[in-house]
Parts: sequence; structure tokens; C-alpha cells
Amino acid sequence: MQAMRRDTPSLRSWADQDRILLGLILVLTAAGIVMMGSASMDFAAEKKHNPFYFLGMHTAFVSAGLLAMWVMTQIPLALWYRTGPTLLVAGLLLLILVL
Repeated sequence: MQAMRRDTPSLRSWADQDRILLGLILVLTAAGIVMMGSASMDFAAEKKHNPFYFLGMHTAFVSAGLLAMWVMTQIPLALWYRTGPTLLVAGLLLLILVL
């Protein structure tokens, strides 16, 4: 019985891994926003007369992506397992459609 408990990951260890993964996602996203802002500031000032134009657009799209990520995490895992093959085929058909 004791060996069985050691082999099964606890809920706490999964929660810790999720926090680490979320932290890494947020750090990489923030680094991307900073790099995108610094790389496009001169171009945006010249073309759009607003040095923060592309930074604002990128931040809005990143925010929409993070919101979509949160919504996807609220869908039960059983639904993903049940609809996975159908979604895979649909995705492949859409990829073929744009070739």
C-alpha cells in the first residue's frame, strides 16, 4: 500500500507543476512584449506617429490569447478526450484547405 502511494503523483505536486508552467508562460509572454515594444518603437513613431502603437496592439492580442488560454482550461478534460480525434481531423482539413 505504501509503494502505491509513492508511485501516484499527489494533487499537490500537479498543482505545483501547473504554477511553475503558468509562471514560465507569463515570464516568456512579458519578455516577448518588451522585445516587441523595443523593436518596433522607431518604426511605429515614423509610420503611425505613435511610438507605442504596435506595443498596444501586441498587448491587446496577448491579453486575448491569455483569456482564451484561461477559457480552455475551464473545459473539462473528459470533453477534450472525447472530442480530440474529431478536432484533430477538423484541424487537418483546415490546414489542407489553406494549402
